[in-house]
Amino acid sequence: MRHNLDMKKKFLAFSGLMLLLTSCGGGASSGSVAPGIRVVQFFDDSPEPQLVGYSYVIEGRNALDSFQSVDEKGYDQLSRCGVRPENPGDYYVFSGWKGEYEDGSAVDLTNIQSDCNVYAQFDTASYYVNVEISDRGEFMREADNSYHLFQLHYGENIPDSFLLPGAKEDEAQYGSVDTFTGYQIHCDKTDETVASPIIQKGTLHWEAGELPAEEAELDVGTLYVELPPADEDNPTEYPISYCYAPGLVGEVGSFGKNTPFALECVYESESRSFPVYLFDSSAKENLLHTFYVPYTEGLTLVTSDAGLTISSPNGDSYLIENATSVEGYYYQDGDTLPGNGGTVERYYDVLPQYEGVVLDTMHIMGCCYLYAI
Repeated sequence: MRHNLDMKKKFLAFSGLMLLLTSCGGGASSGSVAPGIRVVQFFDDSPEPQLVGYSYVIEGRNALDSFQSVDEKGYDQLSRCGVRPENPGDYYVFSGWKGEYEDGSAVDLTNIQSDCNVYAQFDTASYYVNVEISDRGEFMREADNSYHLFQLHYGENIPDSFLLPGAKEDEAQYGSVDTFTGYQIHCDKTDETVASPIIQKGTLHWEAGELPAEEAELDVGTLYVELPPADEDNPTEYPISYCYAPGLVGEVGSFGKNTPFALECVYESESRSFPVYLFDSSAKENLLHTFYVPYTEGLTLVTSDAGLTISSPNGDSYLIENATSVEGYYYQDGDTLPGNGGTVERYYDVLPQYEGVVLDTMHIMGCCYLYAI
């Protein structure tokens, strides 16, 4: 019995409220409800604004404190303008209410002075993708152990100043020098016979619209952002595709789903050249010449009446007069190199298995020296 009585009270209160709102209309006059009580009506942003809430408020008080939604689930704060956001990757964000009194002055919802109508207002914000970068098969991590190194919005490029944490543009391995050349995008659709174009820092090319048919001529290396229908006022995602070869395109993520945008570092590798120091004797006091020989390649020795000519693969040569042969050894960790060469470092200048070993001039495997005999 008690429950039924409460329900009747609620029904009568709601019926009275709707009657009041109807009588107020769009321009209810001051004091139309009761002396000192004002009616504030809240409308959405649709082309024909719809009532979404109301408030009975004492004059001078805050209307938001007594806001009541006409929907039992509450006001969802979604735009109903019926127009897609202008820029690709954008979405609407509820920013508040705006309205005017009959005299044209702006409504301050924290200090209501008269009956009024206010309308939902929206700003635009941008979705983004979290960029994840892998280097030599390993995902790079930030200090907080996150894979997400930076955020990428529509139209933005990989920052020109971006560099992998702890990495160098040119990274010297023992037998090679790897030069960073750019990034490759990982596509869901892959063709092992087609290499994805290398993306240089700051050179991404974005286009937005309806994704062309795969058999059409596509701009290789372009990121395509698919736009939702023009009347979709609350897009939840914008699919992103990448053209990695003529007529071949793969989806690589989407704005709005926090989808990782996967990039892989690409390097060009060249054989590292090691110095070969030529002395006039085993005492290593008088340096005659320094050759630079790519890893695993060798020197050419040619004897003549004039002496012994030593040549490197790059065409550099030196004649040792009256010499018929040379003898050489690899340096050892901690040895001092001639001139400003510094100190020998194991695993960088020479591997342990070669330290102090007799040199095979046909195959240079590290930092070494020769002298004429």
